[in-house]
Amino acid sequence: MTNQAINGHVRSHPLYALMLKLRPKAAGECLPNAGQQAHAALLAWLAAVDPALATRLHEPNNDRPFTCSSLWFPDERAVALAQRENRRLTVLPAQTYWLRLTLLTDELFRTLIRRFLQPNLTPTIASTPGTSGTSGTSGAAQAGLPALRLGSVHFEVAELVALAQPDEASRALPTSWAGYDTYEALVERAGALDLAMPAARTVGLLFRSPTAFSDGQQEWGKKMHLFPDPERVFDRLARLWNAFAPEAFALDVPALREYVAQWVAVSAYALETRSLHFDRHAQVGFVGRCSYALMERAHPTNTTNRRNTTAAANVPVTLGAGLRPWQALHLLAAFAFYAGVGQKTTMGMGQARPLPPASIPLEMPAANISRSAPKPLAQRSTLTPARAAVPATESTGSANAISPDDTAAV
Repeated sequence: MTNQAINGHVRSHPLYALMLKLRPKAAGECLPNAGQQAHAALLAWLAAVDPALATRLHEPNNDRPFTCSSLWFPDERAVALAQRENRRLTVLPAQTYWLRLTLLTDELFRTLIRRFLQPNLTPTIASTPGTSGTSGTSGAAQAGLPALRLGSVHFEVAELVALAQPDEASRALPTSWAGYDTYEALVERAGALDLAMPAARTVGLLFRSPTAFSDGQQEWGKKMHLFPDPERVFDRLARLWNAFAPEAFALDVPALREYVAQWVAVSAYALETRSLHFDRHAQVGFVGRCSYALMERAHPTNTTNRRNTTAAANVPVTLGAGLRPWQALHLLAAFAFYAGVGQKTTMGMGQARPLPPASIPLEMPAANISRSAPKPLAQRSTLTPARAAVPATESTGSANAISPDDTAAV
């Protein structure tokens, strides 16, 4: 896939993050992790318009151009407790719930919107008057949105939000997880970054829903890795990027992997483990924040040191799309908002977003930066919020410390 000129204009390739505002038709009970059910509902919507597309998306062992969140409840602390105890939560018609869908291709978005705008569709709950021009609400809300069933509970889709509010106050709202971008714009913004800017030397990610990486099937079951090592995070994001971005923007994944191993280090993290219960098994993942220091600029430039000179010479000029390696990492962090991180992102896991520069420590001495987890987290039953080693003068109550609200609505 490449950029295509239409009527003299270059065609862009969009990305979508949609927030569906839901209200139950009657009181009932839902599993706290409804990611599997949301996945099935999305495929059913698509099948109503394009059965072949839905069948293709359901095929195993393929990268999927979408993610689905679990059901967002008003009280995220109650959700975490219900997950731990594997019990259902009550839903009430008077309360509002949210579901997040991200789409990595325009084909998928257009097919979904066709389902929302089917002329024989009976309208459900209308969009709140006066909000369509300010909240990015799709016109589909005014035409009537399809109903949604999660387990035994039937929901009405009251609103579809496609754009987040730009002001900082809105970051505390679920709608801050809505968004629209293009592959072209992501590349352009990443290419404008200068490593001389302190904010460009660190990349941070917030993991809202449990995130994990698979180490493959063992005799005793599937082995999972429960720490956001930069090698795993950026390798997976790069492969997804290459699967769906225009060919002209393809990244050199092996070169990126080598760069990350040599020049990227975990600088700080505040994580904890949480469980998700699926139909036949439970899955543990991590939630919280992790920051990565880009050490290329911080590396000593003493040319008399042969080891340092050789290491600097091994830094590739570009990794594809005309981007320097550290620019490619910022690109992939922005892409994580739409692609998710880790496994089972189509069933509620791995919802992530880049951290704003103001919340990331900008400078840390190389001696105090960990290149990996202090201990394999897969061996721990729980992980309390923690940090990598930091200078003694730095307060542990920095912006990197996490509270339950950080994973609820940031």
